[in-house]
Amino acid sequence: MKSTRFTFMLVWMVAAGVASAQQAPLHAEAPAPVLNEYGQALSAPEGELLQFLLVNGQAHPPAADGAPHPSNTVVFTTRIGHGVSSDPAMLGRFSAAITPRPVGAIFARVFNAPTLEGASFYTDSQAFTPPQSRVVFYPVLNATTNPLDSADDDGDGVHNSWEKSLGSNKSSTDSDGDGVPDGHEFRAGTKLNDASSFLALVRLTPLPGGHLRAEWDAVPGKSYQLQFSVGDLATPGLTFSNVNGVITAIHSETHTIMTNGALSPVGVFRVHLVE
Repeated sequence: MKSTRFTFMLVWMVAAGVASAQQAPLHAEAPAPVLNEYGQALSAPEGELLQFLLVNGQAHPPAADGAPHPSNTVVFTTRIGHGVSSDPAMLGRFSAAITPRPVGAIFARVFNAPTLEGASFYTDSQAFTPPQSRVVFYPVLNATTNPLDSADDDGDGVHNSWEKSLGSNKSSTDSDGDGVPDGHEFRAGTKLNDASSFLALVRLTPLPGGHLRAEWDAVPGKSYQLQFSVGDLATPGLTFSNVNGVITAIHSETHTIMTNGALSPVGVFRVHLVE
């Protein structure tokens, strides 16, 4: 009898140990910083929203309001920045213990804001099926560049998600009323909600020797071409020609010098955005 009882207790303890191991949380860590739609590491003080969802056959895009597809149940929620130190080198990262341990394949979804109401873009990781062993899930997450709302309500060429991120009006083609359409400002990199921000020549300065220096507000990384046409704005059919080569801006203001430009006949200058 004693031997039988001892054997029973040993089997029960082993079985209990297996059950306990199966309930261990699944650990997940970001192998690299998660970036926002501007290419910067996510860094909201309260942390951007991070969800872990069941695949259930396919990872479907969320609705325009961020709600998950009915097939992709959210099993765990945390935030970027949680579970890691506050060291600047850890911006855009996270560490999480997902409990209860998921059964079946999961994937991670990161939004570019702490709440669904404030989010405009998201990104999804690869699928991962948790094994029985204590393996860490390392979600590979690209920048949050998937738009939640890809519709363009006002037809200006800037979809609703970008309008939300930029603070412009998705129901107006010229949000700041500066006379430059939102679509043009978006391409030029100027601010859609600031009437003082638009692509324009700011200064023409005569130089010794008859040369002319042309300066304009610029966006670093954008490329420009100064052009000139003889005549004035009232002249029909102005024909513009390039002045010097294409210039890629390094600073917020750039310039070029037109040889003998101050000696040219009356004409019109313009700055062309090179895409």
